[in-house]
Amino acid sequence: MYYGNNRTAIRLVDANDGSPTATASVNITGHSKSEWKTLAEFCGCTPDQLVFIKDYSENEGMLDALVSQGIVKDTGHRHHTGHVEVPLCILDEKYL
Repeated sequence: MYYGNNRTAIRLVDANDGSPTATASVNITGHSKSEWKTLAEFCGCTPDQLVFIKDYSENEGMLDALVSQGIVKDTGHRHHTGHVEVPLCILDEKYL
C-alpha cells in the first residue's frame, strides 16, 4: 500500500477476514525524492523500504511489535512532528 506521494504505507489486516485493523505507518512529507533516495542509501535500503511508524496515541507499542516480529528494523532516526517523535524504520523487503 502506498500514500499519495508514493511512500510506503503499512496497513494491518485481520488474518481471518482481511478487514483493516490498524495503519502502522504515518506519512511524513517534506523530503524531496532525491533526499528520500539519499536517506535510503545511507540506511542501506531502497526508498520503498523506508517507513515512519506511528508509535503514539492508539498505536502506542506498534514499533516494538513490528520490530519483535522482524517486520521492520529501527534506524534510530526520529522525525519531530508536533508533539511527538516518529521513528524511521526499514521495512523488510519480503513485506513490500
